[in-house]
Amino acid sequence: MTKSNQTSTVLGRKLGAELLRLRVAAGFKQQEATDVLSATPTKLVKIERGWVPVRDPDIKALYEFYGCTDRDALEALLRLARLDRERRKAKGWWQQYPRAGGMAEYISMEDVATRVRTWELSLVPGLLQTAEYSRALAVGEGSWDNPDEIEPLVEVRQMRQQRLHGAQPLNLYAIVWEGALRRVRILRDEAKCHASLPC
Repeated sequence: MTKSNQTSTVLGRKLGAELLRLRVAAGFKQQEATDVLSATPTKLVKIERGWVPVRDPDIKALYEFYGCTDRDALEALLRLARLDRERRKAKGWWQQYPRAGGMAEYISMEDVATRVRTWELSLVPGLLQTAEYSRALAVGEGSWDNPDEIEPLVEVRQMRQQRLHGAQPLNLYAIVWEGALRRVRILRDEAKCHASLPC
């Protein structure tokens, strides 16, 4: 599990990347920016990587130190920081599924996204997988100590698909290689063939 001081969100990373861009454009080193905040270099690293929520006074101090004067751009940064702080407090549905593991951060980004583009060669994208397809992939992986852990993972995949419906549905653009779509039928035919062979 990720440590609380190293939890990033898509909004936090966006804010941190913008603050880093402003610092580099102004020609300041980390230590110089750190002195403005009266903080350790570690704090600035966490801010610029999106690991921690950023307070409004810190954003204002850095913004002015970097010589920026556009008030609208500052307000946009402050709005982004407020949204990030609110997002970190919110509990996503995926947090009740410990087995989601490494998918949890991806799902949290997907949850706030407006558009997803995917290109797949060998698999149907997770947002388009049926429960049966997800289950077959998990069983085929063969790395499960306890087969009962498969169903919660299948359920997570199905829950993700709720983003494709509702008041503000996710716009999904998927390019899927034909082989991924035909693979299930090929495997099914091979299984029938093997089943008909004498032992």
